[in-house]
Amino acid sequence: MEQRSKSKTARLTAEELAADAWDGVYFKDQPSLSEWLGSNRVPSALIHIPSEGAPRVLDDQAMFDRETVFFGKDKKAARVVCASRAQALLVKRMAELDIRGDRSLPDAEHACRKLLDELNSRVLWPQALFRNRRSGQKSSL
Repeated sequence: MEQRSKSKTARLTAEELAADAWDGVYFKDQPSLSEWLGSNRVPSALIHIPSEGAPRVLDDQAMFDRETVFFGKDKKAARVVCASRAQALLVKRMAELDIRGDRSLPDAEHACRKLLDELNSRVLWPQALFRNRRSGQKSSL
């Protein structure tokens, strides 16, 4: 007991734990999300996703601004008006993943829905892998 009280244990930061988890997973053939999104070969429009502000969209049942993504909560918040609700949801998801700046996104609603589904699938797979690794580490303690 005396040894424990005298020794100082180093605590890992969240960034160090995340880097360790990332290093533990090997994504040999996976391009970054940004590169992967840029490889989309459908007719597209250039959209600027603001670098600051939490993205939000209005309720699906809203009468107005259903195709708008707001960045922040005040009245002067930046906004991106999209071609469709599906494109707005895609912009919101990309901003949540910190994929911001000028981006080329599909114009067609069905193409936006498909890309959003693919993006969510691509993000969920590593998250599940990290969860499994984390639960495996807990059980080994």
